[in-house]
This record gives sequence, structure tokens and C-alpha cells, in this order.
Amino acid sequence: MKEKASKSKERKELKESQELREPKNADRKRVQESDKSIRRSLPKELQEEINMFQLVHYAEEFFETHKRGIFRRQVPVKEMLCFSKEIIPNSLTRLPSEASAKEAVKNFKAILMYCGDRPTKNESIPLAQDIIARAITHPELRDEIYCQLCKQSCYNPSK
Repeated sequence: MKEKASKSKERKELKESQELREPKNADRKRVQESDKSIRRSLPKELQEEINMFQLVHYAEEFFETHKRGIFRRQVPVKEMLCFSKEIIPNSLTRLPSEASAKEAVKNFKAILMYCGDRPTKNESIPLAQDIIARAITHPELRDEIYCQLCKQSCYNPSK
């Protein structure tokens, strides 16, 4: 009997916490309308310049094509830009050498460990320092590291 009561209480608490996290329909509409009004109020040239710096457009132009599965189907760019707990098999962007690509994969592992998505014995500060040091010592990896950080922050379930 106590188990049923505690389970129903847990369900109720879970539902309440989900309601707090999810915006209401009215809130969604208000945000969408304000977003549309902001876009309409911007000059067309500025809108075009802002759109030029969308990560999706950058990815379509500079990302390597990734394939997966038995039939080696190409992974869509938008999917490559979303959070993943798995290690990337190779770099996201086109890099000048195989050594750079290996460094990019090492960097992604460090990002996963820093975010807590991969087990590690290291503290978070040395991991962050390792990521930053890699960007400093390997200038060709800077765009790659930025894209990896964007990837891990897009639709991350732990937020």
C-alpha cells in the first residue's frame, strides 16, 4: 500500500517538475510572435548577414561527410550538429592531416569527459585546460573544437 502511495507521489512530482520546465502554449506563442517581430524589424541586409553565420550553413560547406550503418548512409548535417554520447569516429570538419584528425577525436573525448558524458578519474579543470591548450597549440583545430562544443550543447539532455 505504501509503495503505491509513494509511486503515485513520485509520478505527481515528476509531472509537476515537467510542467515547470515546459513552457505553456501561451508562452510559446508569445515568444514566437516576439521573435517574428524582431526579425521583421531588422533591416534585410542585417538579416542576411546574421543568416550567413548560422552554424548549419558553415557545417554544410566545411564538414566532412560521415557515413554509418551497414549500407554506409550519409549522416545528415543537422544530426551531426546535435548532442551525442558516442565518440565521433573522425573529425567533424575537413582537416589538413591525419594527425590533426586524431587530435580532433582526442579533443572530443576530453569534451565528453569534461561534460560528464564519459567516465574519467581526472578533475574538470585539467580537462578544460587540455581542450584550451589543444586549441592554442593546433590553430588548425580551432574551428573543429568550436563545432564540437556547439554540437555537445545542442539538445543536450543534461543542460
